[in-house]
Amino acid sequence: MKRGNDFFYHQLFVSGTGTFGRVLLCQDRSRATVTALKVMRLTELIRLKQVQHVINEKTVLTTVSHPFIVKM
Repeated sequence: MKRGNDFFYHQLFVSGTGTFGRVLLCQDRSRATVTALKVMRLTELIRLKQVQHVINEKTVLTTVSHPFIVKM
């Protein structure tokens, strides 16, 4: 994503927060679709040695087929 007014997504509100980051509800500027965007703090993931857990989560999310999960 770009800085300033050229964001691909418009942030509507924070849907949830956790140890490593937060989940934002965002609207795609070009298609007006609403999606959840997970933003994580990389420094915290590395410090707490959770990198492999994030990789596993990505693997699961890319293999699962469900209408509520967006394909990467």
